[in-house]
Amino acid sequence: MVSFDVKALFTSVPTEAACEVARQRLEEEFLDEESKVRAETALEVEDIIKLLRLCLGTTYFRVNGKFFKQKWGTAMGSPVSVVVANLFMESFESSALQSFPHPVKLWRRYVDDTFVILKKDQVSELLDHLNAQHERIEFTLEEEKEGSLPFLDVKVHRLGGGTMKTEVFRKATHTDKYLHYESHHSSQHKASVPQTLFTRASRLTTTPEDEERETGKIERALVRNHYPKRMVRRIHRRVKNRERLRMGEGGGSERVGREQEEDKRVYVSIPYIQGVSEQVTRVLRPYAKVSTRPAANLSARLVKPKDKLGIKEKAGLVYQYKCQCGEHVNSSMTCSQCTCM
Repeated sequence: MVSFDVKALFTSVPTEAACEVARQRLEEEFLDEESKVRAETALEVEDIIKLLRLCLGTTYFRVNGKFFKQKWGTAMGSPVSVVVANLFMESFESSALQSFPHPVKLWRRYVDDTFVILKKDQVSELLDHLNAQHERIEFTLEEEKEGSLPFLDVKVHRLGGGTMKTEVFRKATHTDKYLHYESHHSSQHKASVPQTLFTRASRLTTTPEDEERETGKIERALVRNHYPKRMVRRIHRRVKNRERLRMGEGGGSERVGREQEEDKRVYVSIPYIQGVSEQVTRVLRPYAKVSTRPAANLSARLVKPKDKLGIKEKAGLVYQYKCQCGEHVNSSMTCSQCTCM
């Protein structure tokens, strides 16, 4: 078992090659008469690619009053970056694996991390082969140690007879620091912490012994973060019951129907103000699914990593345009001088 990871994927993706991959995929979709992509847009393939190039080629930013442009890769934080990187990597790995002279038993990738099973004497050869595919795409290698290998937040153990087991993986630098129970957050946010941790333990551990050990570790960590023991154990029981239902180990059709009915309600997000948001949530609950979001914290108030832009320097907004008749019109108005708008 080995893991090949791409170094700095987003800022290394060759955008022109990624656009060509996107073009090929779109053309395949548009040839399909029943394609959902074709049904959802009136744009032609060339129009979409022009817009994609515009998004990828206008990665400008300003620091200390000076403008800079990102020369390589996709912009960090841009919604289109993940899509473009995935499209490129799908094409990259398909070509690389087909041209590799030996069959790879298993190849699984999540964005820039891969989990691979192949013969031990072929590992270095595959690494060299991957790094020879494109000048800007470079992989690092991590091999299994003592029969185990971490992949994302899972640790995979190789057992005898060709079998495997998994458990939750934490880095050596992990501190067991979670959202403190006495912090200024809603009860929803606080309850989501043990719920997420117990759900992960249930789904990522193979054996009951490993799951029991993991849940014990979670309970101790949460108590250190001042979570009440009764609350933690109640949520643990709820997660266990839900996971049994998910795996088909019981009934629960009435509960599932109720949850589906609740999903039809509108969604509302409100800022969290202790003592007020709880009352608003209770009033709105019959009519809407209510979630709360934290108000501005010290980091948002004090840390300003970007230069502040003037109102007329902001992108993506139209403040004024010139009508065909020559009249200047604000973006929220229609021209009163003629019928051309």
